[in-house]
Amino acid sequence: MRICWPDWDQNLSPNAQVECGTCIATKVDGTVLYAYTAPCKIIEVTDNNETFIVEIDYSDESLKASPWLGLQNGTRLRLDICELWVPVRILQAARENKLPQSH
Repeated sequence: MRICWPDWDQNLSPNAQVECGTCIATKVDGTVLYAYTAPCKIIEVTDNNETFIVEIDYSDESLKASPWLGLQNGTRLRLDICELWVPVRILQAARENKLPQSH
């Protein structure tokens, strides 16, 4: 992941910010949820760093813009390593803030 996003400075460990990279994710109770690109934080790493328990973690700004996201916020998912993405929206926003402003 760091090859494409060298400015991502987190490891795949608890509290790291990631995004759900699968359309239909499995919740920890075994049911499924559409959670594509949902921002998440890693809660637990299991199965020799192959499976992750993550919690959907929308920002206050996102929740204000789309209150229905609050229905998913805090939901825990079980994701395989291939279903994790770097937090693309967070990194893109940081890159945009670093760009020089044209006058």
